[in-house]
Amino acid sequence: MLNKKIDSFSETITLLSIKKDRDYLMLYIITYKSIKFFPGSPSPSMIDIEDIAHALSLTNRFSGHSKFPLSVARHSINCSLMASPERQMEALLHDATEAYISDISRPTKKLLAEYVQLEANIYRNAIAPAFNLPPVLSKEVLEIDDRMLITESMALLNDYSWVKKLNGDPYPFSSDMISERGWREDESDFLKRYEEIKNATFLY
Repeated sequence: MLNKKIDSFSETITLLSIKKDRDYLMLYIITYKSIKFFPGSPSPSMIDIEDIAHALSLTNRFSGHSKFPLSVARHSINCSLMASPERQMEALLHDATEAYISDISRPTKKLLAEYVQLEANIYRNAIAPAFNLPPVLSKEVLEIDDRMLITESMALLNDYSWVKKLNGDPYPFSSDMISERGWREDESDFLKRYEEIKNATFLY
């Protein structure tokens, strides 16, 4: 229909309406919980912990180039276990933006300045206020993230020589931290960890 000759005013209005609806649909995603999430104008009301747990449990680390899948959900759980009590929720949710705009490898992010800005905006204006977190990730959590990256790389990659460029030492490896699991287990464990932290009485 969009390629046919327009013969009447009513057809013109119809085509404009179709285009408007199509463009509007391209501005948001529909989440697992059927919430409309607008990446360009995010708000706390669009955020749901079950959406985050589900999406991150289905998102693999290292763009899938690992000996076996390790989900971002499992990575986040592990980070939270290494954090000080008052930073555990922040550590659990430090990659929550990836539930909405996907995980992109660090080398690729360096080429995508707009993505980095978008990610920061989503965290600052939607994720952080939804869970009463600081608008910017703390130094502690960033350091934990780097150390966990080193640990995971050494366990899962065939060539991890590049991790020498990162600061920090790997965490002691254990099968509880890194092992083959199904996404349902990761999703369930993420939500359990969230409830554990939420029910604790830690203040910033």
